[in-house]
Amino acid sequence: MKSIKDADPIPYVWIVDDRQIMLFDMDAKEIAQKISLSSVIDMTYIKQNGTPYFLSHNLLLSISVDFAKEMQLIDRNLPGIPKAIASDWIGQKLYIIINGEDQKRSDVYWLDLEDKRRRLRKMVSVSEDILSIGLDPHKR
Repeated sequence: MKSIKDADPIPYVWIVDDRQIMLFDMDAKEIAQKISLSSVIDMTYIKQNGTPYFLSHNLLLSISVDFAKEMQLIDRNLPGIPKAIASDWIGQKLYIIINGEDQKRSDVYWLDLEDKRRRLRKMVSVSEDILSIGLDPHKR
């Protein structure tokens, strides 16, 4: 029987828990690494720079390459309640869903990781509660 490693060159899955993110090795069927955090809502990972990015209560954070310390990506709190995050590894951008305080509106923001100023920019505002976000690299 073939292993997952034979079928896919990346046999790992990131798992989000309330207080940690875990890297699960699909071949070994075990947790390869645990990273304890204060609070985790959602996370994404960019393999090219080896960095996990995650949302906390009102912060956008990353972890150093050696997984030793958390780093805040923007110099202020997020403008609402963070819900979900996705990454564009080609364009080096993060996309974040942030709900308004009333939970009846969702805003999609983006952050250019190559921009030294690290400004969070609003892309669109929707009068619905968006639950998740994903990226499609193909132009339709």
